[in-house]
Amino acid sequence: IMYIFHSRPVDKQARVTLVIKYVDGIVSIAASRCSAKDNFSRKKGRQIAEGRLVKGKLVDSFEKKDSMSNVEFLNYANYYAEMVVNDSTKVH
Repeated sequence: IMYIFHSRPVDKQARVTLVIKYVDGIVSIAASRCSAKDNFSRKKGRQIAEGRLVKGKLVDSFEKKDSMSNVEFLNYANYYAEMVVNDSTKVH
């Protein structure tokens, strides 16, 4: 299962696209970040994040035995989007 999340702009901060993959009990999260100075593109953000997922350039990966609900996905997505926006060393 693959989930895609696009953050909303907050106070002219960067926007983030996350790709979260859940397969065989493993959650893998890859991200792309758009600077507040750039024009945000959902398509481009998804392509970059998916490319990072394929290459193993992950923001995080962890084991989760039970399936992921939509509420859990949104909780993870919001947490990691905020983390990526606030930590410029994680994703370029």
